[in-house]
Amino acid sequence: MACRSLLRAMRGGTQSLRDVPADIPARPASPVLSLFSVPAGFPSAPLRQPSPPPPPADGKPDGPDGPDYKPGFFRICHHRGQPGQHCHHHCKRCRHICHRLECYIGMALATRVCAFVYMSFVWLWHSWVDIATILSSTAMALVLYMTKPPTSRSFAVTDDNGSVVYPEFALPLRTEIVPSWLAILLGPVVPVVCILALQLRVRSFWDANNAIFGVLYSLTNSVVFQVILKWLIGGLRPHFLDVCKPDLSLAKTGKSRYNAAGFKQMYYTRDVCTGDHWQVNDSLTSFPSGHTTAAFAGFVFLSLYMNGKFKIFSNRHTPLWKLTMFNTPILCATLIGGALTIDAFHNWYDIVAGAIIGTFMAFTSYRMTYAAVFDYRYNHIPMNRVKPFNFDSIDPHQSEERHFGLTHLDNSRLYSWSGSHPKDVAKDAE
Repeated sequence: MACRSLLRAMRGGTQSLRDVPADIPARPASPVLSLFSVPAGFPSAPLRQPSPPPPPADGKPDGPDGPDYKPGFFRICHHRGQPGQHCHHHCKRCRHICHRLECYIGMALATRVCAFVYMSFVWLWHSWVDIATILSSTAMALVLYMTKPPTSRSFAVTDDNGSVVYPEFALPLRTEIVPSWLAILLGPVVPVVCILALQLRVRSFWDANNAIFGVLYSLTNSVVFQVILKWLIGGLRPHFLDVCKPDLSLAKTGKSRYNAAGFKQMYYTRDVCTGDHWQVNDSLTSFPSGHTTAAFAGFVFLSLYMNGKFKIFSNRHTPLWKLTMFNTPILCATLIGGALTIDAFHNWYDIVAGAIIGTFMAFTSYRMTYAAVFDYRYNHIPMNRVKPFNFDSIDPHQSEERHFGLTHLDNSRLYSWSGSHPKDVAKDAE
């Protein structure tokens, strides 16, 4: 009966629910769907502009000039929706969907569902290029990784006395402490899980969106960077000779003119290797370390994200536990890289190069998705894809709370969590 009254009221041309019987129970808003409310200032996708609605039957304006007007935060069914306003003036399909939703789940929840669907479209409209770039870059890196390296390094095996010339490349092949698949999985999964866990306090879809995209930016660029270096430059792994199993008699039939070349004809190419073809190719691509690159790309970004949210490096002396929390992801990345020296899969300079590449990609990706890296006034603010951020909007010498936490997407609510309320920060800055 309540659903029929609701439908009858909307078919009668009312734009608000003033004429709906008051006995319709209101349903509480879902805390999950509240994460997807559209913040003020977020760019809307180019959609078809609706025709103006017909005037109400009672002759009283119900729009911006009406007595019941309340500003809304999202659009529904390609028109601007407002509390107390229905979308029955627009397309027939949308009208039918809205009627059905309101009948079954109530006006408030139906509005949030429509907002979620619309915001999903907005998100996809502004993110599909990045998603396609990430997928294509990952596919390219995988193809290069599976392809035989175009260059082959020369290496010495034994000298005139039969001794191994470079013992550092004659270590035994061991089982990896941290397998490649696990290192690739830990790089994105651990930061994303921590970011989502922090959203229990931040409660911002767009902050999580920028942070997760930042992790993917960092990992994608670092993986492509190191795979190209491996493929074109490479280097010998510490267990190269054990994998190669060289047979120097094959130098006479080898295709390369660099076999049995150099001083005292001591140097050879991969033509003399008799080991597994895949293992030989892999042992020629030591520089830089892919494990270390992926680990530092993901974990350093996580450290920067926590610094932005907890204000570890700010204008006051913060507690030690915050610094420990900042350094923990870096410790994890260092342990992953250091384990490669134990299982003899990388040289120390491979690990250092991977750490530098991953750290650089993390810093650049964080700055691209957030307003600053270490400036405590801005480094918690997620950047907008369309509208530029006005850095002058935050004045540390003003005591008004509105000057702090400003963002195009939403306000960060972690000042109280970090112990720095905006008014307190303003007083200290003065």
